[in-house]
Amino acid sequence: MRFPPILLVAAGLLLPPASPVTAALPGPAARVATVAKAAPAVRIDPTYWWVGLKNPKLQLLVNAPGIGKKRIVNIDTPVKGVAYDGATISSVQPLENPNYLIVNLEIAADARPGKLLLTFNTDPGDNKIKALSAACTYELRARNTDPQRTPGLTPADFVYMLMPDRFSNGDTKNDVVKGTRVNHVARDSMYARHGGDLKGIQNHFDYFKKLGVTTIWPTPVVENDMPRPATTATP
Repeated sequence: MRFPPILLVAAGLLLPPASPVTAALPGPAARVATVAKAAPAVRIDPTYWWVGLKNPKLQLLVNAPGIGKKRIVNIDTPVKGVAYDGATISSVQPLENPNYLIVNLEIAADARPGKLLLTFNTDPGDNKIKALSAACTYELRARNTDPQRTPGLTPADFVYMLMPDRFSNGDTKNDVVKGTRVNHVARDSMYARHGGDLKGIQNHFDYFKKLGVTTIWPTPVVENDMPRPATTATP
């Protein structure tokens, strides 16, 4: 009997920042624009949001070189002089890292879907900071109310969360990656690599099926090339 498709939930998907020129990122991403040739590229997470949600609050994490110094933030539309109704800035919060800035928005219940223009400027009265501007368009989307849309989780779902490295070693040929610091695996060590991989997960589809698993949720698959094992001890 053929095993039904299993959804692999990829956590922490990050898109690379756009180049300094106006560009459209593939997939659900904010469209980056610049107001001057020297303006930095701006990245915003989450990359888009929706109108009509019960919670009107939206917190944006803005990333760009020196963006934390540009604490005058305004909302407009890509059409010059046309205000965007339904979205207001409640507060701006600088972080310790000057390349990040938190912008808190309030989305009104009657806000329309569309693109708003966020502009970032330094205080003109602060002579210690170089006056540079940056801008980025941000999309507020309409919610999908189609009853035939992909459903969310229900009590019929069984989510199996696992750590690929600790689950199963399905391909010993990839235990040691050329050019990395680790030259072995040791399943008897808490802090060493165990050699688990995606092939090991695939080899156990029948096992998941017998358990009634409908969704596999792996921890983020990232490169781990630390110079030493992670321990609770302080060097």
